[in-house]
Amino acid sequence: MKIEKRGNKYRIQPMIRGKRQSITLDYKPTQREIAQIIEELEGTVNGSSSFEKATRSMIKDKSNVLSPSTIRGYNNILNGLSKEFKAITIIEMTSNDVQREVNYLATQKSPKTVSNYYGLISSVLAYFRPNMTLKVKLPPKQIKTPYCPNKSDIRLLLDDCLKNGYGEKYIFPILLGCHGMRLGEVTALTDEDIDVSLGTVTINKTKVMTSGNEFVIKPTAKTDKSNRVIQISKQCIEAYERYGLYEGYPKSISDYMRRRQDALGLERFGFHKLRHYFASQSIDAGIPIPTIQDFGGWSTPRTLNQIYTHNLRDFAELVEKLSI
Repeated sequence: MKIEKRGNKYRIQPMIRGKRQSITLDYKPTQREIAQIIEELEGTVNGSSSFEKATRSMIKDKSNVLSPSTIRGYNNILNGLSKEFKAITIIEMTSNDVQREVNYLATQKSPKTVSNYYGLISSVLAYFRPNMTLKVKLPPKQIKTPYCPNKSDIRLLLDDCLKNGYGEKYIFPILLGCHGMRLGEVTALTDEDIDVSLGTVTINKTKVMTSGNEFVIKPTAKTDKSNRVIQISKQCIEAYERYGLYEGYPKSISDYMRRRQDALGLERFGFHKLRHYFASQSIDAGIPIPTIQDFGGWSTPRTLNQIYTHNLRDFAELVEKLSI
């Protein structure tokens, strides 16, 4: 479709239900974006709509209740589906169509990723065809024992941060990760959230990436359970007073950890694995699962029960154990 430039604006004039419409945008749209605009103007989704259109409609309908990262994930999944599958109309789609798409995905993606794709497909069909029954076989899950870093691994990493002046800014966030905080929670902190006199951190927001690949502060934590006040070690407070809050991109922390782990010959572990370290140290200290769950902001004990099986003593020992 022709795109006309008008000063700093761009205009398109699509035909909608037999009538010429004039739409002005602040940016030059791609043909894909134009198609999406036309779909929205043409009306609501019906049985003759393609799976792609139906999915975009569902995402739009739920945009106020879905997190930006979930919306971004849904859009990425939609873009990864085959063109043939996305073109099938909702009313004509069958379990066989879904099975063929799953088979196609299984040739190039991990079982976990295929399961995520199927999750979106089944959600869209349940939204628009609630009476449809899906009979689909997914590839078997790969059972992996998650690597949990130990105190020696983290100490080596922190010592390396001290040797590289540019690495000092990562010390405080890494230590917070060892206290069970998520990356988004760490990078959303402000000075007002930290009480040096009490040795506590208030967690009530998180930094997330929007569907437009921009980082924003979400004024609520990941879940209701994620809103919490935790005690942190003296070592962590000292790192805050010396190096201050981390003010860069969240991904930069993970990238730095990966580069230095490779240089040190350590097995790779991402920032989120520091939560596993926190849980394992808590369990070794004999802390009850419900207390660990509250401290780490897990909404349910399921993750803890899946990964850790030790019997759980006094929480006062934990703060000292978290010192690297």
